[in-house]
Amino acid sequence: LSDLEYARDIQMAMIPKKLPSLPKAEFEACYFPAERVGGDFYNVFQLNETKIGMYIGDASGHGVSAAMLTVFLNQSIKTLKKTEQGIKEPLPPSEVLGNLFYDFNQTNFASEVYIVMLYGIFDLTTREFTFASAGLNVPPMILSPGGEVSELVIKGFPICKLPGGRDPGYYNSSVKLQKGEKVLFHTDGLTDAENQEKEAYSEARLRTLLQKSKHMNAPQLTKSITEHVFQFIGGSKLQDDITFFIMEIK
Repeated sequence: LSDLEYARDIQMAMIPKKLPSLPKAEFEACYFPAERVGGDFYNVFQLNETKIGMYIGDASGHGVSAAMLTVFLNQSIKTLKKTEQGIKEPLPPSEVLGNLFYDFNQTNFASEVYIVMLYGIFDLTTREFTFASAGLNVPPMILSPGGEVSELVIKGFPICKLPGGRDPGYYNSSVKLQKGEKVLFHTDGLTDAENQEKEAYSEARLRTLLQKSKHMNAPQLTKSITEHVFQFIGGSKLQDDITFFIMEIK
């Protein structure tokens, strides 16, 4: 196997085979790795009966180095803590990112490598989504049943080497989601995808498509975004992974 094939195999092994499908929330995802193998990653998983954990992000670099960063992330991310009674409770998103930041700074990774990501928890009973960002540069978009598109405000420091044990200061934000709303989480590979004229697909095109697709459910919307972006790029090769997932509130 070549190094690139090896890296791609590692990354594909990290991509979840099946996402939770629940009465109150449905998930649908797409992952198209670039030929050069980027470092995109995502996951959606049940933390307990009422809470769903999810993350999406991008590790710096390409090929084997990016694949190794995604392995580090998958092995290091801790989303639950044990209480004194021995019950496992979900950790707040800011703490999950803070722990990852600390672990990353204990490694021998080169100073120029980093990870950007968002981690969030959706509460099935309250429909509240609590999240924290570590430098993710594309905000998740909320599509209302009426076709309005709004963005989550995300601020935060990338997971990187910071000398002197500085605190990155991750914090939690919350938004109450409504029945019928869909949330699109993606990495910049989607909006940065270029056609043969080197023009980017752009956030504006994505926003317009979402507004036109307000009546679609999560699987239909996923198909629509995929077809639209690949139609736009035509015969161009992907320079970066295209990764996104949709959460539909039922």
